[in-house]
Order: sequence, then C-alpha cells, then structure tokens
Amino acid sequence: MREMKDSGIEWIGEIPKDWERARLKDYFCFEKGKNAQMYTIEYIGRNEGVYPVYSGQTENNGVMGKINKYDYDVDECLFTTTVGAKVMTPKYLTGKFCLSQNCLIMQPTNDS
Repeated sequence: MREMKDSGIEWIGEIPKDWERARLKDYFCFEKGKNAQMYTIEYIGRNEGVYPVYSGQTENNGVMGKINKYDYDVDECLFTTTVGAKVMTPKYLTGKFCLSQNCLIMQPTNDS
C-alpha cells in the first residue's frame, strides 16, 4: 500500500507521500488584455480585419469580432474567461489575436 501524507488542504485530504505541492504561478504566467478597454464593438466596427478579439462576455467561440491589428502572437496558450455566465471556460489558442476585458491567457514560464 502507498504511503500517504496530509496535503495541508482540508478539502483534498491525504495525498501520496512522494507528491509535492506546486503553485500554478511557478509554471505559468497569467496576463489580462494589453489594451482590453479599447476593444469595444464600436472600435471593432471601425477597424475591421482578420485578427480575432477574444472576450469573456461573448458567444461565437469567444470571438467578439476581428480587427486589423493584434496584441499577441503566441505559439500556444490557455485562454479563459474571468466573469459572467461562461466564467472559467477554457480554450486553447495559438497565433495572432487580441484580448478584450474579462478574459486572460496563461502561458508556460521559461522555467517550466
């Protein structure tokens, strides 16, 4: 039988003795939109293009619209919403895009 130890977290209880606790922030960096407040429906309408603007408050696979510039060009990241009915809905993103309000991306740190 495997040796167990207290996790130190009441709702988790015991964990295998050889497990270590780690914080997500030790392996990932979190970032909210660089120009999030700028990306409104009106702005998108005046600056139409090919780059998606992801939002935490929209349907359409999280795409609020598409504009002619981008803030991010990433190989890979996890996207999630931070408020609303779809809060914490994850999505895998790659490529060029922007982030509106109420969402964030999570990327591996250089140390992970």
